[in-house]
Amino acid sequence: MPRMTRLHVSLTLVAAVVLAACQPGAADPLQGQCKVKRPAVWPPPRGVLTPPLLPGAQPNFIIILTDDQGFDDIGLLNPQYVETPNLDRFIGGGTFFDNFYVAPECAQSRAALLTGRHPARTGTMRTNGGWDHLNPAEVTVAHVLASRGYMAAHLGKWHNRDLPGYEPWRSAGFNLSWEVPEPVMGPELASAPSKPKTASAAGKPKTASAGGKPKTASAGGKPASAAAAGKPKTASGPGKPSPAPAPGKLAAAAAPGRPKPPAPAGRRLLAEGDGAPPDGTPSPSPDPAAEPSPSPSPDPSPEPSPEPDLSPEPEPSPDPEASPQPDASPAPEAPPEPSPSPGPGPHERPEELTADESLVQRIIYWFGGPPPDDRLGATDEPRLAPPFLLYWAPYAIHTKNTGLRYLGLRTYPPAYADLFTGDRFAGIAPQTLDAWAALKFLDDLLGTVFAAIAASPYANNTYILIAGDNGAALLYSEATPAKKRYRMPSRMTGFKHSVGEGGVRNFLAVQGPGVEAGRVDSTPVSIADLLPTLAELAAVPPEATSGLTLDGRSVANLLLSGKNGVPAQSYRGDSLATWDQKNRMIFSLSPYCWDANAVPDLGPDREVLRPQPLFDYDVGGVLVKKDRSMVLGLGFERCIAVRWRTYKWMGGGNILYRLEGYSHVEAACSEVPASKAESVVARLRAAARDWWASLLDSPHGFTKPVYYLGLDRGNVSNVLAAGAHERTLTNTTLLPNGATGFRAPGDRMCFKLQVATAGAYRWVIFYTSFMDATFRLSVGTIDDIANGTAPTLTATLPAQARRTRRRARALAGRAPARACVRARAQPPHARPRRAAPRRAQLPKMSGRRLGDLALPASTGTWGTPGSGPKLEACLELVDLATPGEPVFQLFGNMQATLLGPPGAQRAAPGGGAAAASAPPGGMTPAAWAALRKRMCAPEGQSSLQGLYTPYSVEDISGCPECQPLV
Repeated sequence: MPRMTRLHVSLTLVAAVVLAACQPGAADPLQGQCKVKRPAVWPPPRGVLTPPLLPGAQPNFIIILTDDQGFDDIGLLNPQYVETPNLDRFIGGGTFFDNFYVAPECAQSRAALLTGRHPARTGTMRTNGGWDHLNPAEVTVAHVLASRGYMAAHLGKWHNRDLPGYEPWRSAGFNLSWEVPEPVMGPELASAPSKPKTASAAGKPKTASAGGKPKTASAGGKPASAAAAGKPKTASGPGKPSPAPAPGKLAAAAAPGRPKPPAPAGRRLLAEGDGAPPDGTPSPSPDPAAEPSPSPSPDPSPEPSPEPDLSPEPEPSPDPEASPQPDASPAPEAPPEPSPSPGPGPHERPEELTADESLVQRIIYWFGGPPPDDRLGATDEPRLAPPFLLYWAPYAIHTKNTGLRYLGLRTYPPAYADLFTGDRFAGIAPQTLDAWAALKFLDDLLGTVFAAIAASPYANNTYILIAGDNGAALLYSEATPAKKRYRMPSRMTGFKHSVGEGGVRNFLAVQGPGVEAGRVDSTPVSIADLLPTLAELAAVPPEATSGLTLDGRSVANLLLSGKNGVPAQSYRGDSLATWDQKNRMIFSLSPYCWDANAVPDLGPDREVLRPQPLFDYDVGGVLVKKDRSMVLGLGFERCIAVRWRTYKWMGGGNILYRLEGYSHVEAACSEVPASKAESVVARLRAAARDWWASLLDSPHGFTKPVYYLGLDRGNVSNVLAAGAHERTLTNTTLLPNGATGFRAPGDRMCFKLQVATAGAYRWVIFYTSFMDATFRLSVGTIDDIANGTAPTLTATLPAQARRTRRRARALAGRAPARACVRARAQPPHARPRRAAPRRAQLPKMSGRRLGDLALPASTGTWGTPGSGPKLEACLELVDLATPGEPVFQLFGNMQATLLGPPGAQRAAPGGGAAAASAPPGGMTPAAWAALRKRMCAPEGQSSLQGLYTPYSVEDISGCPECQPLV
């Protein structure tokens, strides 16, 4: 029985007890479970504080998407414990949407925000396993706004893949992008040179000859100049993707940028990719005798989060006397304009700057403030030029990956932990206190940014939108009913990963011209609505989005009420909503019907076959057990939820709830009786089936990533094992951050390649193994590979350790290894834990050289029918020491480094030799070793560009094989 079904069966078993609590005068202790009151104190309505813009004026936009901040993680909604005074004041100065729906996980929500489409349409199905990429062919909000001359900038977390071809500045249309990847195991920042990536050869956005605005295309929402939208100019020649103005094509040339002066130890500002030199001259061919030029690019900050069941178990209502009661707390002060709060701030500890503080320094500079700390890089980059879109994605309050199932780490200055100690917090889970400390830190950063905006010329013509990306990420110590009540006083069911209200209902707060202050709107709104809303506010011509299949719809009418004066009350319900907005259906898809090991069948053209059994609504999908075995044939309905009017239908269990007012409790007392629910359930079930069919019609959905080699001056590309689009089903298993298996000769995995630059490529494989084995790597069309005419390498890969009984127990999960455990392995509030097993229990991952291959440029383009033959890389097992046993415990990555034009191979050891780990230019061996240790990067790499670590992937805590020693 599916876990979600078991949940609702359990709810049925306790229905008699819970229903008694819903009857008037009931004495049951669960009385009132479904009657959650609104906060008794809310900032008063104040009317429109910033006048609407004049006709024809172009507003600026700032989108702030916080990480793992749930609906209740706001002081106004949990005033007894949560301290977010700056966010509270911001909410009081704008309109707050309390029926705002997001995806249950962060990568999916970010894809929906950028594209205005359900994430499944874009290729983003999960947070890992090769399903966390945004298809480069997608049209984003940056592209759409570029048709009106907008400059677009991105800062912070991306999580739509940081591989060549998927970067914000290359395929997503951003002119500037700054990422500060946090170390995998600690608050310290690694040391490396860096520079923001820009869309022009001079390091600044391309502008028209007059007006200072990027040139635009006449239609289609894409600029005439690719650089204007953050897309590089298109190089000519075979194998180059299509020009940027053609929707959905990745430009092949580089996003120009200049190397940044080396930063001192303790800092790392990074945006991957490098393009033409700053003077705009063509990029020289790489010197085959030299090491690849450094251009660092590890993946974004990892995300540890427990992998719960399909839906949390039913939770009894907490004791009202012991529960936090938002409506019983003292009133907050009247909200003045946002300002930074006192206490530890982003500029008081320059020697200890966190990633988010570094990003805030850049935002302040962009808005006219002082230059960032010189150690963070040169300050001759452009400031934001109106009209602009700024997409800031803080890393807070995300947890970092520790390789431990029960322990997460958040980054904030230690002083914040001291604010949440004492008798007042007795009985609260340490991880909850850790989350509140991180929230207070995030709030101080928000206050600093709000103050910078208020002091800038853009204070009165900028819309600021703040939202959370998914439900609260509860760790195991805080997910029990008794502990959860402190973190989530709304009593919503579920949390991050779940399609229950606790996983998909979040907050959206908006300030800007014409927006009412102190108002709460309860119209159902989706994160996919942001793109069409910004397009309407920016007066983007309809033809710019007419060709797009959008799931979102504009809610600009909910922001611009057109009313004068001060209303009598804060709550306006859905009084401004149109009939369509009141009657729309918002669909949510749980990630637990899909998995890294779900690999769709391919058709004769090597593209995803549609339809196929894996996609079948009734019998498709997968359920992965704790032992990584898959159960097929359970269907997708169990993972779909639909919000419509005041109803919430949960496909798992086929139960209909009524969400009354502020109460969003999915429990027996809010369940609609079957006799009354029949017609509504039938309507929503039919709508869910039709919606699923529309997802299957999306050409970018359910496709694995394409790996781009030789883009611009990007010499290093990672071909991640989890991204295989074909593999031997019975003998290989794809994992969240790699693959395991290869048990018999002939077992293979194949990857989609797009070679932008013909040349010699050196291939290095990263793995852990207990046995010697021989592999063949072939790169070419699938026909050439089958015929044996494709370029091929054969190498014997040695075991990295020999299996012992103790190691076997470790791999079986009896003594899971703690990988990359650092000295400060626990947050300030965590209790002491037992010592970790010795690190020698598992093999150590390192890189082994497969050899060098001369590859031609691609002539065909993946995803484009009839474009020509398409290249693949297939890794096939030739021989192994012990047939039937898996060769790889973890096969993580194949790294391809462009050495130069064809024939430029350098003398190198034979296949299977240990790959070089020489430090990149400008770094000492000690600094290089320290950097790799902080980033958990295995040996065998000699370039900062494409720096690979298996720990850059989120949600691997439940996978022992995914956590190797490095």
